[in-house]
Parts: sequence; structure tokens; C-alpha cells
Amino acid sequence: FALSGRPLAGALAFLAGTSPHRTMAPAACTEESSTRQRRSATPPPSRQVAEAKAGEAASATEDASGEAASGSRGGPSQRKGQIAESCAMPAGATKTPPTTAGEGLVILRWVQALWTAYLSALGRRPLYVKTATCGAISVVGNVFCQVYVEGAPMLDFGRVMRFGILNIVYVGPVLHHWFGFLNRQISRPGLTGAMLRLLPDQLLMAPVFNFGLLTLLYSSGGQFKTPSFSELWETTVSNWALWPATNLLLFWLVPPDLQLLFGNFVALLWNVYLSTKDASQ
Repeated sequence: FALSGRPLAGALAFLAGTSPHRTMAPAACTEESSTRQRRSATPPPSRQVAEAKAGEAASATEDASGEAASGSRGGPSQRKGQIAESCAMPAGATKTPPTTAGEGLVILRWVQALWTAYLSALGRRPLYVKTATCGAISVVGNVFCQVYVEGAPMLDFGRVMRFGILNIVYVGPVLHHWFGFLNRQISRPGLTGAMLRLLPDQLLMAPVFNFGLLTLLYSSGGQFKTPSFSELWETTVSNWALWPATNLLLFWLVPPDLQLLFGNFVALLWNVYLSTKDASQ
């Protein structure tokens, strides 16, 4: 102010935001003053970023303290998630417990792993796997017959063992080689090929197979015995009531490696019938 030579005028000009050596129009002065005020009110970009980060940190701290204070009622963020979840679920729907779905997934994976292991073993040793499967399923059928059909107070483990051994040493090996022979000799696909394989299976193989089966079954008590013609005829007729339709689907739709396995499940009913024949003897 002293250098300007006009101390009072210089002070007034400084307070008004103008230079003492320059005069401005009132409108221009007003515009420049408002611009400076906006600039002073608006922080620089770096300061804006810092203030935004500080605000976010304060909000997160407030939410955390609110959740800790509210306890089981949940904080703001938790309540927002609950509201969003309730809005997403349809009316009347119930939330499935996650444990049920998890247990079902575990069981499904176990079944898939067992099936994969069975197919792998079947590819490596088909005869052994098929005979073991025949023995296991025949044991189940015999136990079912004794408990639920005959109503026996105690299991006859001798009958159970006879059926298991009979299927392992006779049924499994014979049917494994017979099905393989049919598939090689009559390789025509489709329903026509299945019917062509079914004719020798039921007209030629069924009587011979049943004769050998009944002979081993009757002789398992220690004394050799063959079935009579009437017994063989009765068994064969019962065989024709079940196995033609079963083997037609088997030859038509089931892959060769799984045909005996499919037949074993149907054989549960057949083993119940044979078990009653064994009990009568």
C-alpha cells in the first residue's frame, strides 16, 4: 500500500478484490467475485478423492459398529441383504435347507463313483464281475423269499449259501458264455435281431439250463437227484411266463456287457420262485 502511494485506496481495493491501479465495471467485478467464490468452495480433484475415501471409511466403520451393537438383529448391510433375499423369493416359497441339497449331491457322487468303478472292473474282468453280481443278487432274493414270502422265524443260512454258490459256479458263467455266443452268431441289430436271438434262447437253452439248475439245486443236500419231467416242465413253463419278454428287451435295448446285470435284477423274482422249489425239496 505504501508503494502504491494510495494506502487507503489500496486497502479498499484489496478488500474489494480489485487492483488499485485498475478499475473494472461493477458487473465485471461482481462476476469475478462470484467465480472466485465458486473456485474457493470447490475443492481440487485430489482433495475430492481424499474426502470420498474418508467418507467411505467412515461409513464402513459406522456399519461395523452398528452390526456389533445390534447383535442378532443384524446391521444395516445385513438387513439390506435380508430384504433383497425376501424380495427375490416368490410368494409362498420356502427356503430349502442347504444341508439337504448337499447330502443329495454327496449320495449322487457316491453312486456315480460306484457305477464308474463297476464298469471299469467289468471291462477288465467281465466273467468274475458277472459271477459275483449273480451270487450277490441271488442271496438277496433268497433272503427276501425266506423272510417276506415264507415268513420264516429264522434264516436258513444253508439255503442262502447254496443259492449264492450255485449262481457263482453255474448261473453266472453259463449265461456269460451263452449271451456272448448269441451276440456273436446273431449280430443283427434292432428288434429283428433280438427276436432271432430270443428263439434259440427260450426254445433250446431254457429247458437245458433249467434241468442243470434243478439238478444242482436238488443235489446240494449231498445226494445226487435229478428233477422229474413234470418238475422240469413246470419250471420251464414258469420260465416262459417271465423270461421271454425280459430277454427280448435285454437283447434289443441293453448293451452286451450289461445284459447279465439287467437279467440279474429281474432274476430277483425268479430266485424267489426257485427258492420255494428248493424249500419244497
